[in-house]
Amino acid sequence: MADESPRRAELLEAAYSYVLANGLTEMSLRPIADAIGSSTGVLRFLFGSRQGLVAAVLQRARQDELQLLAGLPADGDLLTVS
Repeated sequence: MADESPRRAELLEAAYSYVLANGLTEMSLRPIADAIGSSTGVLRFLFGSRQGLVAAVLQRARQDELQLLAGLPADGDLLTVS
């Protein structure tokens, strides 16, 4: 998101780190807000809802996946054992 506020970006990174460590299963706003130093109200304001936060975290994870894939060699560039 190009017009993303610095605070939203900061909380998204913190939430992403939290999810990497704890998973998405049964994730609720209160525990994640407590863990990342925010409040449920701020998370709702910035992300709209729990679902909005989950969508943002998944989009953030997708960025990492695309970056990883971009670093892989193309099929023709794979090393072969002779």
